[in-house]
Amino acid sequence: MSEARTECDRYVRERAEFFDEETASIWQLRQTLQQACTGYDYHNMVEAEAAIRQVLKIDFEQKVQETVLRTFRQTINQTLNTHLQLGANRQVDLILQQYEQARIHLSTILEKEATEKIRQHQRIQAQLKEKISAYNKAIAGLNQCIEIMNIERSPFNAIALVE
Repeated sequence: MSEARTECDRYVRERAEFFDEETASIWQLRQTLQQACTGYDYHNMVEAEAAIRQVLKIDFEQKVQETVLRTFRQTINQTLNTHLQLGANRQVDLILQQYEQARIHLSTILEKEATEKIRQHQRIQAQLKEKISAYNKAIAGLNQCIEIMNIERSPFNAIALVE
């Protein structure tokens, strides 16, 4: 809140340079006020409103530009550090409090996944052993046929099962 109050205060107050004697803004303001005060009713004031707004707008735009160039980043950083840092620190504390529980949960999940992978690999290995066994039986039968038929050919090699 105090940062907003500080920023608003900068815009509500006219800059000191605005009232320097030899500036266009003070000359414009004087001319506009003289024009507004020439009559005895409010009509001249109403007619001068646009000109007064224009003079004040010139001052306001310079203040905005100065704020953006000089103090905006610092004010924003200070606001973030002051107000958001507290919430961020609370979040960090909550996360750190849940770290051990999350680590245990993750290790449980990883253990289940590893166990499932091992079972899956064991099933694949058993299927592969069955296929190798069937292949070796077929090769043994072929080699027996080659021997019975007295074909001059070297026997087919069986696949060795390694445990």
